[in-house]
Amino acid sequence: RGVVYAIAHVRGGTDCGYAWYDPAGKTMQKKNTFTDFIAAAEFLVEEKFTSAGRIAILGRSAGGMLVGSSMNMAPKGLFAAVVGEVPFVDVLNTMMDTSLPLTPPEWPEWGNPIESKEAFDYIKSYAPY
Repeated sequence: RGVVYAIAHVRGGTDCGYAWYDPAGKTMQKKNTFTDFIAAAEFLVEEKFTSAGRIAILGRSAGGMLVGSSMNMAPKGLFAAVVGEVPFVDVLNTMMDTSLPLTPPEWPEWGNPIESKEAFDYIKSYAPY
């Protein structure tokens, strides 16, 4: 009985230093963010803090993309519930819409799928929508 609340410090944030963010968690290394998150959940299972199928995950904005992508990439049955609050899940279409004022400034973070097929294919490989 009880609850375990865990925070995963995944690559892509700066809470573990700038190198944890750049280059380890952006552009062509973005999938590290999702595999780190999945690994954190698997660690909780391996260490018997919980069991597969009893983990609920929550993410807001880009964290919504984190939980959405992680849900799609994780082994079946790892997560029981996924909550995305105002989730940024349509990454590919957003990064291709130059009429959105925040799109061009975000290309250094995600990659520019308009000019790079490699960036297009990579974003497509993890975007949850």
